[in-house]
Formats: sequence, C-alpha cells, structure tokens
Amino acid sequence: MIISAKNKNNLVVLSAFGWGLFFLYLLFSLNFVSPAGFTVKKTVLFFAAPFVLFGLGYHHWTKQRGQESFSILTGFLAFIGIISAWFGIGLVTDKTYYTKLIDILPIVVGVIHVVLAYWCYKNEEDEKVISSDLNFQEILILYKEISAGKLSNYQNAKYGSLVSDAALQAAKENQLNVIANSINLSVKLEEKLGDHKVVLGLIMDKLSEAYVELDIDSKYELFPLFINKSEGDTSHYFHDTEIQKWALNSYEVLLKKDKLNLQNMEHEYYSNTPLAKDYPYIFGGLHEYIVSQKNG
Repeated sequence: MIISAKNKNNLVVLSAFGWGLFFLYLLFSLNFVSPAGFTVKKTVLFFAAPFVLFGLGYHHWTKQRGQESFSILTGFLAFIGIISAWFGIGLVTDKTYYTKLIDILPIVVGVIHVVLAYWCYKNEEDEKVISSDLNFQEILILYKEISAGKLSNYQNAKYGSLVSDAALQAAKENQLNVIANSINLSVKLEEKLGDHKVVLGLIMDKLSEAYVELDIDSKYELFPLFINKSEGDTSHYFHDTEIQKWALNSYEVLLKKDKLNLQNMEHEYYSNTPLAKDYPYIFGGLHEYIVSQKNG
C-alpha cells in the first residue's frame, strides 16, 4: 500500500492533534490539580502541552510543502517513538518476566512514531496533478457559470473539487487579465507623452482601483500578476519587464500601508489556490481548448 504525500502529512497533523487531546484529557481528569511532585515550571509545561501540540499540528498543516526541516513536532514524535520502542524492547527481552502479545504494542507504537517523525521532517510536496486530469469541457461550463454569478454548481461541487478549483482559478485569472490589460494599454498611451512620473502614477491608480476592491484577507489575489513564467522574464499578464516592475513596486507600497508583505501574499496565494503550482495559468489552457473546439 502506497501512502500519498498528502495523506502522510495529514497523519502527522492528526498525530499532533491526538497527543494534544490526550494531554487535554489528562488536564480534565486531574481536575486541573498539579500532579504530585511537579515543580511550578513542570506544571506550567504540563498545562501548556495540549495547546502547544495543537499549534504544532496546525503549523504543519498550513506550512509550505517540499522543504525538509527538523521542526519541534519532528523532535517530539521521534522522542516518543524512541522511548516507546525502548520500553517495549525492555519488556520483550526481560527474562524475569513472562512476555505477552500486548508487550509488543509499545514497539509497534514506537516504530509508527518514528515513521511519523520522518514524514514530518520530509514534509513532502503533494503529488502533481497530471494534465489529463483536467476536464476543460466541464471547466469551461463551470467557468461561464461563475463568471455569470451562478455559484450553485461550484458550491455544490457538481463536477468535483478539481474542476471547481480550476474554474474558480481561471475566473480569477481572467480578472487579472482585465487589470493588467488596463495598465498595459494606459501606460502605452501615456508613454508617448514621455512623462515618467505620469506613467508611474497611472500604474498606481489602476492597481489601487483593483486593490481596494479586495478585503484584507484577499489581497493575495493580485500576487499572480508578478509570478514570472517558467521560461520568461514576465508573468502571463505583462509583456514588458519595466511595466511589471513598476506595477510590483506599487503593489508593495499598497501592501505596506496594510502592514502586509509580498512573502505573506505568496504563501496565502498558494495555500488558497490548490492548482496554482502545477497550473499557474489555467485560463491559457482554457483559451486553447476553446480555440481547438472552434477549429475542430
């Protein structure tokens, strides 16, 4: 049985939450009374343990995949695994003690925790979605519905989560095209006047119009404007490096006013756009599909 990277990370998160619930149970079962022999420091750590574990589990759940790191959660799971396995081996090898089948359980638990620690350390990236998985016929149908404000099929995931994610991403990419085209066209017209300051002010005005329409939790939706193509100097939305650079500077100025930064926008964008890494510009694929249908 092959466990996917996504399921491995989910199991790591569940183990952290499970230990958090275990310590929370201990707190309630002890009626919030400090265990005998505990110092003040140990008591504080004991009370904090469930909330720390919940936090570690949440952190692993939300952090960016594909980067190996020895985190606190990795160390905790490895420690539990080693201690448990050591205890189990001690029981099994104790010649003065009649070994029961249940005595092997600590070893099994230990091995499981060591494996979880390894998965936590590896933090593997979710498997890529292959292009054949994208049904552009269904994506186009749902894309048109979303663009028309008909969200029932999207909300009900009528065509499945993959199509829903793809259609929503394509709809947002189309909005970004509108924004970028507005900037590109206006800048080209103003550049003929040769006034550099006017051009910079124009870019700020156009980008601000789109920026203020987004609530504070959605400012990341403009970030794709500045993600360069895999083999290019510009994104899918700009064709001039200078215009993109000026637009990016304006975006950073707007973010700074809201006490946000570009790194956070990148993290939020990829966290909230499941297909973005594998399909950075679904609208382009959708356009190609439409053209092929017309030519076919």
